[in-house]
Amino acid sequence: MDHYRLRSVLLKLDNRLSSEDRQRFHFFLGDDVPRRVRDDATLHGTLAVIDCLFDQDKINERDFTYLIDAFEEIECFNAAHLLREYQQELQLQGLNQSARSLGSILLPKTRQILPDLLDDQERDNAIEETDEITLNKFICETASWNSDQEVNATPSYKTKNCRPSSLPWTYIFVSLFMFTSLIAVGTLTSILIWKINQISLYEEKLNTLYNQNQFTSKKLGKTFGGNHGGSFDDSLTDKFTFYHYLNGMQGTQHGEVLSYIRFSYSSLQNENHTIVSPLHGFNDFSKQSQIFMLTKDERIIAVHVYVNKHTEVVNDPSNDLNIITGLQFFTTSGRSSPIFGEAFGERFVEEFNGAALGYATGKYGPSLNQLQFVWYQA
Repeated sequence: MDHYRLRSVLLKLDNRLSSEDRQRFHFFLGDDVPRRVRDDATLHGTLAVIDCLFDQDKINERDFTYLIDAFEEIECFNAAHLLREYQQELQLQGLNQSARSLGSILLPKTRQILPDLLDDQERDNAIEETDEITLNKFICETASWNSDQEVNATPSYKTKNCRPSSLPWTYIFVSLFMFTSLIAVGTLTSILIWKINQISLYEEKLNTLYNQNQFTSKKLGKTFGGNHGGSFDDSLTDKFTFYHYLNGMQGTQHGEVLSYIRFSYSSLQNENHTIVSPLHGFNDFSKQSQIFMLTKDERIIAVHVYVNKHTEVVNDPSNDLNIITGLQFFTTSGRSSPIFGEAFGERFVEEFNGAALGYATGKYGPSLNQLQFVWYQA
């Protein structure tokens, strides 16, 4: 049943993925999936990709952490949350089955022990009747509570006055069973409470992030500049997670163009853990760079982008290329950054109501040629 249940969950998940989510998911899997399957970013293609993961045993009916991690890395939080809910459901089912298994082991053993104890008592009574003297002497010598007394057993000494009853041993075994059962139930209860607390902490953490208006979804901004040069995507920087947001930049001007830009990213989990992106463009060491950093709890809410055509070959109008000539950032605290580059060319203003700047993508060559910002929409 777990096999069909997981596939049912995956079908629901697949219907919720956008075209962009599929493309990012297929790209993220890389060599784990054959290229011919990965290139099909349709619903049918995504199902084929998941089938490949089943065939390679990267996921199965009881363990699909690989998928959860993948969706979190590409920031498809709805898909990751759906799978985590199902994972927690499986774990709770496992605890219930463990409790039932323990009961099925202990209860039959108890049913076996108690009749044996009663049979032992009846057998002892029969021995008492046939060899009262011998039994009386043996029990009197071995009884711990009479070990300090010298027992002189005689034929006229009644066994029932010296021999301890076997009934207390029944109570001892029953008490041991009850004690063991209580320990087992207590342990299972503790594990269950711990697991529920973990689930609550996870949900509380997600709710905190949503309540802080950090993000509930991503929004792609406009593409500024030309379509030439090498591509970059800061979300692919090592150790970058969906908790990171843009909190600073460094750049320098070269003539009338923005020579390069470099962004830094802080984490919601640890404000002191900052990731610096690679340098996008060409670093002109003869120029002094500009730096602008956000303070704690400060976010970028608007960007001014200056774009102009740049002729790389003199007297060749066909080689006019759109490039980024200047950038300026505006924050939630009312601050504005210096203009990185020069306010030259056509100015574009980008801002979204309730959104904060997440990270940047674009293209660069000798200069910064293209920029596109990804915003976290509350």
